[in-house]
Order: sequence, then structure tokens, then C-alpha cells
Amino acid sequence: MTLIGWSLTLNMAWAPVRGRLFGAVGLIWLSLVVFGVSIAVLLPRAGGIFGPEVAIGWQNRLLMVTYCVWLITAANRQRCMPHSRRGARGPVGAGVWQL
Repeated sequence: MTLIGWSLTLNMAWAPVRGRLFGAVGLIWLSLVVFGVSIAVLLPRAGGIFGPEVAIGWQNRLLMVTYCVWLITAANRQRCMPHSRRGARGPVGAGVWQL
């Protein structure tokens, strides 16, 4: 997501959402760090074995939510962008597979 966000923000059409994209990427990295630290702290307490007594599931869900936040941010900008600035001539797949 970091590289995709960086390449999108180099395009001036994406400049209005540059801060939101980088913020969403920051949330992704933060949740990834929380996931790693929680595994490093909670798993040894349980003897190194995953099980119901190890509360590790919510960190992965947090990571998935932050991925969705990034995707919604990027998709919302793409949806609001005029067609002439998208680089497409029409709907996706226009002119392909016409019978």
C-alpha cells in the first residue's frame, strides 16, 4: 500500500487526497506493528502455543480494517475524479470482447 499510495500521490489529480492516503498508510503500518508486538508479547505467555486463551485475533481484524480504510479512501477519490483525468476512454473493458 505504501508504494501504491506514493505512486498515486505523484499524480497531481490525486493531490487533494494525498494526506488522507498517507494517513491511511500510517494506520496500516501502526496496526501491523501492534500485530507483531502483540504476538511477541502474548504468545510466550501461553507457552508458545496458539489457542483460545491467547487473544491475538483482534489485531489481525484491526489490520484488515485499516486495509479497507485505505481502499475506501482511494476508491472514493477515483469515483469523484472526472473521467477525463482517469486516463480511461470509457467503462472498464470498453471495446474488449465485443461480439
